[in-house]
Amino acid sequence: PEEMAQRDAFDHVRLAASLSLATGRGYTHENLPIETIEYSPDMGSLTLTLSDQVAWRCDLCNYEVTPCDGKPAPDHTVSKSPDGKWEAFCRDYDLFVKSTETGEEFRVTTDGQEGYHYARPLESPIVAAGLLTGEQAAPWLTPAISWSKDSMKFLTFKIDAREAGKCHLVQSVPLDGSKRPKLFSYIYPLPGDEKLPMAEPVIIDVEKKGLTRVAVEPVEFFYYGAPRLWGRWTDGARKDLLLVVRKRGSRVSTFYAVNPETGEARQLFVENAIAGGDVPEQHATDDGETIIWPSQRDGWTHLYRFDVPGPEHAGGNDPGPFQITHGNWVAREIKHVDAQSKTVYFTAGGKEPGIDPYYRLLYKVGF
Repeated sequence: PEEMAQRDAFDHVRLAASLSLATGRGYTHENLPIETIEYSPDMGSLTLTLSDQVAWRCDLCNYEVTPCDGKPAPDHTVSKSPDGKWEAFCRDYDLFVKSTETGEEFRVTTDGQEGYHYARPLESPIVAAGLLTGEQAAPWLTPAISWSKDSMKFLTFKIDAREAGKCHLVQSVPLDGSKRPKLFSYIYPLPGDEKLPMAEPVIIDVEKKGLTRVAVEPVEFFYYGAPRLWGRWTDGARKDLLLVVRKRGSRVSTFYAVNPETGEARQLFVENAIAGGDVPEQHATDDGETIIWPSQRDGWTHLYRFDVPGPEHAGGNDPGPFQITHGNWVAREIKHVDAQSKTVYFTAGGKEPGIDPYYRLLYKVGF
């Protein structure tokens, strides 16, 4: 402060590389998932807590990264509620919930079966072969669950892969040292396949120990792992669950508002020019009254706004969609949505003359 100067707190590129090596999971300098950061008294090292709540120490002389003592490795086969009081997990083909305070567990589904089960992602052959472990394997192991903000409900799926086609990999040099090659089969739809894995969205009420089916068509998905469905729990007066379901080809997306008590789904709008590639997905305000998303409706990737109407809406104000950025340039990534000031912070390329259009600059725009 005496010099009125600022500098990087550390070498972001070196730290990202060291964290990638230490955790087995790829990180980039642009998106380090740091939750907390603390310097040592001599400023010679950093203690970092990542988004998975695991702590690491980084020596700022050589950027060697080591795990902090006393931190158990996270269990990627469970999904913890936001308040930490519940853990949801798969056993055989059904879902169970356990209280972290009492240790009591209870079963919330009973009709799961082989190939038609709840929450568990379709097995990755790379994980099954032992080639991905720890943090790197987490996306393929963690139950497909999205908790409500009050930790009383969660969105999950009943996954039907009974008729889905498979592909096969042969591991010619097994990691266990055996000499015979091992075969790993996995669900992998191909173009032209008529039978795809399907995911039926359901809502689990932890307090009532009940299940509510969401009134939308089963969701297609095209890869092993978990269904890729955008869901956002809101905490406004309506407490809707916002869903976006993409059709095969990822060019058509349908936006819904779901009543989490009844499973009733109100179709909000259909987007036929959804932006793909490295453009981020939808954002919604915490109260669920505004959705911001990228679209290529005018030929360029720009940001659009939709004002979510309530279930009683009947011909009132036009909810949109409304285009909120314009011009011959490309919106890239939504960084933050500030509902209070009605401002979107985002990166974009090609807007400033004389600057490489692949460089990303930070902008803000009002709703």
